[in-house]
Order: sequence, then structure tokens, then C-alpha cells
Amino acid sequence: MKSIRDVVTTNRETAQKVLAGSLLEHIDPAVNVSVAWFRITDENLKATDLQRKLTEHDVYVLPGTYFFWHTPEKGERYVRMALARDAAEFEEAVLTLREVVDSLAG
Repeated sequence: MKSIRDVVTTNRETAQKVLAGSLLEHIDPAVNVSVAWFRITDENLKATDLQRKLTEHDVYVLPGTYFFWHTPEKGERYVRMALARDAAEFEEAVLTLREVVDSLAG
């Protein structure tokens, strides 16, 4: 378990560092879980549109719509990413994510 927690912690820190100052704002978790949530600060960018654009670059996130069952439109403000991944591959994906997000900035 400790090795998984270490990977999750490392990847969360990487995501926070790389995405700082972007359109994605990290939401601090209550506990160190294996996913990270980010709020999309640009009202014109929807999570499903971001997800679609990222898949063109082989980067995968889940839009928050899957987690707001009764009001999926609220989930359009959030994306969730898995943290229990190889750290080097995760960092590469987050760097690509940052490039894509920056290209979409109004």
C-alpha cells in the first residue's frame, strides 16, 4: 500500500505543479485518494469538450458529468484524472494536458 500511496502523492504533486496557473484548478481532497479533481475555471470550456480534445493526444480524463447523475451539466465544470499510474508516463500526459488547456484558453 505504501508504494501506491507514494505514486499517488508524487503524481498529485506533479499535476498541481504543471497545471498551476492554468484553466484547471486543483481541488484539495479530504484524503489522499487515487484520483485528482480539477475545476475548469473558464465558463466557456466544458469538461466533455476538453475530454474530446485530449483524446486526440492520447490523454484521458473523465468529465465530471459521470458523477453528477441528476444534474450532469454541473459536472461540465470538472475533470477527474487517475493518479495510480507510472510517474514518468503520468508526467508526460500532464504536460500534454497543460499544452492542450493553454491552447484552449480564451
